[in-house]
Amino acid sequence: PIAEPSRMPAPAVSDTKLTMEVKSSLSADAELKAADLSVETHDGRVTLKGKVPDGAARDRATQLAASVTGVGAVDNQLTVGR
Repeated sequence: PIAEPSRMPAPAVSDTKLTMEVKSSLSADAELKAADLSVETHDGRVTLKGKVPDGAARDRATQLAASVTGVGAVDNQLTVGR
């Protein structure tokens, strides 16, 4: 599923900076920091890949990524399982 943040577009931020900020946000979460996650960004669209323990963690990853200023969309390809 793709989450579209419901706010006005932010000024352009480099994809590299967005990737770093999303990774930082995810690693600050107690459950997500232990997960093996990959973050890729292209033209402000963040793609999350990897495995998380449950659906709640998957949803939280989308919310955290979407909350980073400059992210235009989040494509959550995370799978659930241990």
